[in-house]
Amino acid sequence: MIVRDAAAIVLNFNGGAATLECVASLLDEVESIVVVDNGSTDGSAEAIERRFGERVRVEKLGSNRGISIARNIGVKAADAQYLLFVDADATVSPGTTAALRAAFDDDARIAVAGPVILDAHRDEIVQTTGGTIDRWGFPIDATNGLRARDLSSEGVRDAFYVSACTMMIAARTFARLRGFDEGMFFACEDVDICWRSWLAGYRVVSVRNAFVRHMGGSSLAFTVRGSLYTPALRDGGYQTSWSRIVAREANAFRMMVANLSAANLALYLCAWLPVVVAETIAFFAIGRWRIAAAYLAALARIARALPSTLRHRRAVQATRARSDRAITRMWSRGYEKFAFLRRNGVPEALMPRTRP
Repeated sequence: MIVRDAAAIVLNFNGGAATLECVASLLDEVESIVVVDNGSTDGSAEAIERRFGERVRVEKLGSNRGISIARNIGVKAADAQYLLFVDADATVSPGTTAALRAAFDDDARIAVAGPVILDAHRDEIVQTTGGTIDRWGFPIDATNGLRARDLSSEGVRDAFYVSACTMMIAARTFARLRGFDEGMFFACEDVDICWRSWLAGYRVVSVRNAFVRHMGGSSLAFTVRGSLYTPALRDGGYQTSWSRIVAREANAFRMMVANLSAANLALYLCAWLPVVVAETIAFFAIGRWRIAAAYLAALARIARALPSTLRHRRAVQATRARSDRAITRMWSRGYEKFAFLRRNGVPEALMPRTRP
């Protein structure tokens, strides 16, 4: 069933055959498809044009401008009331777009809706249905690694955030929120826009009868063994990269500064620096010096971006319609980064650096 008032925006960066499969899965889902090519060099943009012709519009950026900027450019090329963002390594199951679209009709307060994301390597395993963060901005999803059959059958459930691997946003809300934060090259941009949606008085929901299969990491400049997201399926243990650590730490700080109230921001800043210093020293102490160095690089990036972060904060706070208390009650009270490392182990080695 084609949803006539929705457009799909696919972000591609050297996605190869995965991008072709992704686009093919959308042909019977939406009226229009826009592929934003972030400077691919593998010929995937041209392959899309050859295979799908005028059915798909390809926006070639010429260079890798990052996830947030690319998605915002895609929105400008799309003309629809509802925007379906899909990563190139995801395939959308039939009827998913209609299920997501129906959620908006049920409640006008919904700004963002996300499907159940299944692991492409073993599609009975859940990658995410929507998660939350801890007090330091570290994400967690209690449904990660569950079997799909064990999920609650409830159709629509509130979530602090849903993954931008596949999410639908009402175009009017997207415009009010000023799109994805272009100060985030990648990492945390989906958590941030969902948080800003809650802050502006909207809802973010997980739709349990909509399904997407996601590989994860297909556009990275290195090979991920097994599943990037489901610990039980990883071959070789938890893996990460320099650029992911730097981006995650810097963008989590930017997100917290932009979205917290003044009082809670002051509390966060008082605790944040000691925690970062302690983590950095701990990684040095156990011999993970590259991770510690990535933390230092993140601090340098935070310092350089501080004027931009403060300008962004002023714009975000101007949209505030909810108190922090109404939002932070959805957060985890634990120290989720430590829990994650204890569960999955500290990376033995970082994969090669990638931009930025």
